[in-house]
Amino acid sequence: MKLSYRAYPHPVVGNADDVLDTAFQASVEVYNDGVNYFLRVNVQCSSKTISKLVKAGDAVYVLHVECSNTLYRQAFEFSEPTKEVMIPGDNLNATVEVNLVARAKRDIKRYRIENAHPDYDNTAFAINPGDILAVAEGYIFDADITFDALRSVSSIVQVRERKQAGDLPMDVDLNGDKITILLSKQDFENYKLIRANTLWSASLISTLVLPALIEAINCLKHDPSDFESYRWSRCLSRRIEFLGLSIDQEPLDLAQRVLELPIRRAFMSARAILEGSD
Repeated sequence: MKLSYRAYPHPVVGNADDVLDTAFQASVEVYNDGVNYFLRVNVQCSSKTISKLVKAGDAVYVLHVECSNTLYRQAFEFSEPTKEVMIPGDNLNATVEVNLVARAKRDIKRYRIENAHPDYDNTAFAINPGDILAVAEGYIFDADITFDALRSVSSIVQVRERKQAGDLPMDVDLNGDKITILLSKQDFENYKLIRANTLWSASLISTLVLPALIEAINCLKHDPSDFESYRWSRCLSRRIEFLGLSIDQEPLDLAQRVLELPIRRAFMSARAILEGSD
């Protein structure tokens, strides 16, 4: 449930310029104990109207957590500025969206809010239970990031056949949750054949994933804001941080360290094949 600006029938704090000079924000902290995920939320609301309604029980804060990969969806109501919820780890996988709103709990017959946009002309609105009164900017996190994430290449990298016909070179698409390596039809058929062999598949890391990862690191280094919404970007950044490395290192060196020296492993696999054929 990714919230966006909407045309509500009444002024909503945080929805474009419905209510001027008024903030409704939430800081979200996520951690886990290896079994469960914990979300700690701190609400910051500068609207006296909203705060009074919540304190009186006429409105409530709602934390909405949704994971499209597992179809988990749950709303948690609370009235205090701080709330912590626990979610079993099995319920969350990959990208998780977190949104915070304030919504009415009871009928409010003549609702007005301070600093409403002049277009509302001091109009009083009839509010029904469930109507949204304030929205905060959403928060996204990855629930399946492990420090070994890049050892399983499929976690952030996928290989696809190019749509264009012809003898074309490899290409890399970074505009998605996974880094997509695009191969010509012939190359893709060879890739499928080789990946089925455990020993030979190691060579694919150096010939396919390594250059793709270099390209991804280059983009993160120079234009991080363009890719921060993608899962591969967040996962890769976590991996680099865990290894004690820096995105400012040379991309070729950094990519090899992140992938744990793939060229050496490719040589070892090739040598094993050669020695096994003697």
